[in-house]
Amino acid sequence: MSFERICEAIKFDGLSFNSVAVSNGIQPSSLHRFCNGEQGLQMDGLLRVCETLGLELVRRFNADELEEYLNEGWSEAKAEIEAEEYGTPKSEAWSEESSELWNAYVAENEIDADDADEYAAWELEEYPEWSRQYDEENYSEWESTAYAEWKAEERERLESCEWIVITE
Repeated sequence: MSFERICEAIKFDGLSFNSVAVSNGIQPSSLHRFCNGEQGLQMDGLLRVCETLGLELVRRFNADELEEYLNEGWSEAKAEIEAEEYGTPKSEAWSEESSELWNAYVAENEIDADDADEYAAWELEEYPEWSRQYDEENYSEWESTAYAEWKAEERERLESCEWIVITE
């Protein structure tokens, strides 16, 4: 539903923009700018206006549209998830393997495991190559798992919105 249809409904019902705005807790100037196509409205305000006018705001997704929507949203979501879940720590398995590698380095070089300088040197020498190899071996699996989980959560979120209808 475009903003033009909402504005037409206000006029059709013989209402003033000010009365519709005030009765729905919206600044009249915001509703005027919305009806002029100059700005949007917050979703809750838009839903209240639609309810006042007896309109139903619905976004319909068929299976192909939903898949396209999810694919487009994944790149942004992936960046956030990578930073939080994959980046540090990448996974529980990554943490365990990293600890094992550090312990092996400690034993091989007969150094104190609690020596911060030794750990810093290990991080500069050994860790970068190991981390790169770990990413090569594990990133694809992590990404497909993360995508499947995000997709299910996003679909559930969309289905919980009363103004979204998903058709199969």
